[in-house]
Amino acid sequence: MKLNNLLRLFCFFLLCSSCHSRAQNAYVDPGPQADYTFIKHNENFIHNPEHLFPFFERLYFLREQGINGKTDILHIGDSHIQADHLSGQVRFRMQRLFGNAGRGLIQPARIAKSNESATYKCLSNGNWTYKRCVFPDRPMPVGLDGITIRTDSAYTKLRFFVNSKQPDIDYSFNTLSILYDKSDSAMDIEVKDTSGLVLQHFSPQIPDVLPFTATLCLSKSTSVLDIEVKPNQQNGYYFQCYGLYVNNSLPGLIYNSVGVNGDIFYLRLPGCGWIFTGGCSGTSALGHLGGHQQSGLLRLQQLLLRRVS
Repeated sequence: MKLNNLLRLFCFFLLCSSCHSRAQNAYVDPGPQADYTFIKHNENFIHNPEHLFPFFERLYFLREQGINGKTDILHIGDSHIQADHLSGQVRFRMQRLFGNAGRGLIQPARIAKSNESATYKCLSNGNWTYKRCVFPDRPMPVGLDGITIRTDSAYTKLRFFVNSKQPDIDYSFNTLSILYDKSDSAMDIEVKDTSGLVLQHFSPQIPDVLPFTATLCLSKSTSVLDIEVKPNQQNGYYFQCYGLYVNNSLPGLIYNSVGVNGDIFYLRLPGCGWIFTGGCSGTSALGHLGGHQQSGLLRLQQLLLRRVS
């Protein structure tokens, strides 16, 4: 199928989803939209559209042929994306069309004294230090989701919930991945259910396939878990977390959104830009390079990014 046909099909799916959503929920017509003269509509187009061909093709097969697989989307942005209003609506509508494979990345923004998406909540009984990527001079590294939290206190608990607040979208999960520092100086962690039952004990000294990830597969789905920091025999003295990732066993789409309030960028060379490309597994990235400030460096993980001239 040609790229143009795939693009038309994708737009048709979103339009149908929008009409379906309006029929189910209260909708207020905003009225006539202003025709802003400073918007150059003839210059708004997709650069290098051929890079999107594998992405749209995979969505087509998910929808029309029901292939048994998952497609991850990573939407990178600033405060508009951290609040998850726009990206949340895109997530709901796309998952209604292509299947709900889970909530995906969870930013522990509330622990970092910031706001979170309405689809999850992170709570803790302990003391944490934190870093958001808009504070490059702070000593901690920044992980995949632009926010890092750290505690030096054993027995600190981090509880997180997921809730889509949509009657037809269930974000219960049976797989949890914890993104954290697994150096020799790190403490152990335990994953528990709300009754206190230990589901898995993780030690940074135990070799794993991925150096910054610990993954737990559950026998049944849940919407809430606790992570407790535990001392170990190696005298680990901290737990440094970069985020969480949850999904279910269903085929479909995972729409990850990574935004940090106040994130800023600039393009340093004329004729140079960034493109967001998909991998062979169907993973893609979307960029929201804008917001309240239009200067500085793009302070985000350069995951799935390629610089082109």
